[in-house]
Amino acid sequence: MNFPAPYDPALGLISAMITPALMILGSSSLLSTALQRMGRDVDRARALIREAKGGLLDPISARDLERYRTRSGIAVKAVMSLTSAVGVLVLDCLFIAANQLLENRIAWLPVSATIAGMSLVLAGAFLMVRESQLAWSQISAEILSREPESGP
Repeated sequence: MNFPAPYDPALGLISAMITPALMILGSSSLLSTALQRMGRDVDRARALIREAKGGLLDPISARDLERYRTRSGIAVKAVMSLTSAVGVLVLDCLFIAANQLLENRIAWLPVSATIAGMSLVLAGAFLMVRESQLAWSQISAEILSREPESGP
Protein backbone atom coordinates (compact mmCIF):
# COMPACT_ATOMS: atom_id res chain seq x y z
CA MET A 1 0.00 0.00 0.00
CA ASN A 2 1.36 3.43 -0.98
CA PHE A 3 0.96 6.28 1.46
CA PRO A 4 1.35 9.90 0.38
CA ALA A 5 4.56 11.57 1.42
CA PRO A 6 4.27 13.93 4.36
CA TYR A 7 3.46 17.53 3.41
CA ASP A 8 6.54 19.70 3.02
CA PRO A 9 5.65 23.36 3.68
CA ALA A 10 8.70 24.60 1.74
CA LEU A 11 7.67 22.57 -1.31
CA GLY A 12 4.11 23.88 -1.03
CA LEU A 13 5.39 27.45 -0.86
CA ILE A 14 7.66 27.01 -3.88
CA SER A 15 4.84 25.37 -5.83
CA ALA A 16 2.50 28.26 -5.01
CA MET A 17 5.12 30.81 -6.11
CA ILE A 18 5.61 29.11 -9.49
CA THR A 19 2.13 30.08 -10.71
CA PRO A 20 2.79 33.85 -10.70
CA ALA A 21 6.19 33.15 -12.25
CA LEU A 22 4.49 31.49 -15.22
CA MET A 23 2.13 34.47 -15.49
CA ILE A 24 5.17 36.77 -15.44
CA LEU A 25 6.65 34.79 -18.32
CA GLY A 26 3.48 35.21 -20.39
CA SER A 27 3.26 38.91 -19.52
CA SER A 28 6.89 39.41 -20.51
CA SER A 29 6.28 37.78 -23.87
CA LEU A 30 3.37 40.15 -24.57
CA LEU A 31 5.48 43.06 -23.30
CA SER A 32 8.26 42.18 -25.73
CA THR A 33 5.78 42.17 -28.61
CA ALA A 34 4.29 45.50 -27.52
CA LEU A 35 7.75 47.10 -27.32
CA GLN A 36 8.62 45.79 -30.76
CA ARG A 37 5.39 47.15 -32.27
CA MET A 38 5.89 50.50 -30.58
CA GLY A 39 9.47 50.69 -31.87
CA ARG A 40 8.37 50.02 -35.43
CA ASP A 41 5.65 52.66 -35.23
CA VAL A 42 8.10 55.23 -33.85
CA ASP A 43 10.75 54.40 -36.48
CA ARG A 44 8.25 54.79 -39.33
CA ALA A 45 6.89 58.04 -37.86
CA ARG A 46 10.44 59.42 -37.61
CA ALA A 47 11.03 58.57 -41.26
CA LEU A 48 7.85 60.42 -42.22
CA ILE A 49 8.90 63.41 -40.10
CA ARG A 50 12.24 63.52 -41.96
CA GLU A 51 10.30 63.51 -45.23
CA ALA A 52 8.14 66.35 -43.96
CA LYS A 53 11.19 68.43 -43.02
CA GLY A 54 12.61 67.80 -46.48
CA GLY A 55 9.39 68.93 -48.14
CA LEU A 56 8.73 65.44 -49.51
CA LEU A 57 5.63 64.58 -47.47
CA ASP A 58 2.53 64.02 -49.57
CA PRO A 59 -1.02 64.27 -48.14
CA ILE A 60 -1.31 60.48 -47.81
CA SER A 61 1.89 60.33 -45.75
CA ALA A 62 0.66 63.15 -43.52
CA ARG A 63 -2.44 61.07 -42.72
CA ASP A 64 -0.20 58.04 -42.11
CA LEU A 65 1.86 60.08 -39.65
CA GLU A 66 -1.25 60.72 -37.55
CA ARG A 67 -2.11 57.02 -37.66
CA TYR A 68 1.38 56.10 -36.45
CA ARG A 69 0.98 58.58 -33.60
CA THR A 70 -2.30 56.93 -32.61
CA ARG A 71 -0.88 53.42 -32.90
CA SER A 72 2.24 54.23 -30.91
CA GLY A 73 0.06 55.80 -28.20
CA ILE A 74 -1.93 52.58 -27.91
CA ALA A 75 1.30 50.55 -27.83
CA VAL A 76 2.64 52.78 -25.03
CA LYS A 77 -0.51 52.11 -22.99
CA ALA A 78 -0.06 48.36 -23.61
CA VAL A 79 3.58 48.55 -22.50
CA MET A 80 2.57 50.40 -19.33
CA SER A 81 -0.17 47.88 -18.57
CA LEU A 82 2.03 44.84 -19.18
CA THR A 83 4.99 46.30 -17.26
CA SER A 84 2.67 47.01 -14.34
CA ALA A 85 1.36 43.43 -14.59
CA VAL A 86 4.89 42.06 -14.27
CA GLY A 87 5.48 44.22 -11.20
CA VAL A 88 2.21 43.19 -9.55
CA LEU A 89 2.86 39.52 -10.25
CA VAL A 90 6.36 39.78 -8.73
CA LEU A 91 4.71 41.31 -5.65
CA ASP A 92 2.27 38.42 -5.77
CA CYS A 93 5.16 35.99 -5.25
CA LEU A 94 6.23 37.96 -2.18
CA PHE A 95 2.65 38.07 -0.89
CA ILE A 96 2.42 34.29 -1.21
CA ALA A 97 5.57 33.92 0.89
CA ALA A 98 4.31 36.45 3.45
CA ASN A 99 0.98 34.65 3.65
CA GLN A 100 2.81 31.40 4.34
CA LEU A 101 4.88 33.03 7.08
CA LEU A 102 1.74 34.50 8.63
CA GLU A 103 0.03 31.10 8.57
CA ASN A 104 -2.54 31.96 5.90
CA ARG A 105 -3.86 35.06 7.69
CA ILE A 106 -3.57 37.30 4.61
CA ALA A 107 -4.71 34.86 1.93
CA TRP A 108 -6.80 37.64 0.39
CA LEU A 109 -3.64 39.58 -0.50
CA PRO A 110 -2.01 37.15 -2.97
CA VAL A 111 -5.42 36.35 -4.45
CA SER A 112 -6.09 40.07 -4.96
CA ALA A 113 -2.64 40.61 -6.46
CA THR A 114 -3.19 37.72 -8.87
CA ILE A 115 -6.52 39.16 -9.99
CA ALA A 116 -4.99 42.63 -10.40
CA GLY A 117 -2.00 41.29 -12.31
CA MET A 118 -4.11 39.22 -14.67
CA SER A 119 -6.46 42.16 -15.22
CA LEU A 120 -3.47 44.25 -16.30
CA VAL A 121 -2.32 41.45 -18.64
CA LEU A 122 -5.80 41.29 -20.14
CA ALA A 123 -5.91 45.07 -20.60
CA GLY A 124 -2.50 44.98 -22.30
CA ALA A 125 -3.61 42.15 -24.57
CA PHE A 126 -6.77 44.06 -25.58
CA LEU A 127 -4.67 47.14 -26.33
CA MET A 128 -2.37 45.08 -28.54
CA VAL A 129 -5.40 43.68 -30.38
CA ARG A 130 -6.57 47.26 -31.00
CA GLU A 131 -3.11 48.32 -32.22
CA SER A 132 -3.04 45.32 -34.56
CA GLN A 133 -6.47 46.24 -35.94
CA LEU A 134 -5.26 49.77 -36.63
CA ALA A 135 -2.10 48.42 -38.26
CA TRP A 136 -4.18 46.22 -40.56
CA SER A 137 -6.48 49.12 -41.40
CA GLN A 138 -3.52 51.37 -42.11
CA ILE A 139 -1.66 48.92 -44.33
CA SER A 140 -4.87 48.18 -46.24
CA ALA A 141 -5.43 51.91 -46.83
CA GLU A 142 -1.80 52.36 -47.91
CA ILE A 143 -2.03 49.51 -50.40
CA LEU A 144 -5.32 50.79 -51.85
CA SER A 145 -4.01 54.37 -52.16
CA ARG A 146 -0.93 53.22 -54.06
CA GLU A 147 -2.57 50.82 -56.49
CA PRO A 148 -2.16 51.89 -60.10
CA GLU A 149 -5.30 53.23 -61.67
CA SER A 150 -6.82 50.93 -64.23
CA GLY A 151 -7.35 52.36 -67.68
CA PRO A 152 -10.58 52.23 -69.71
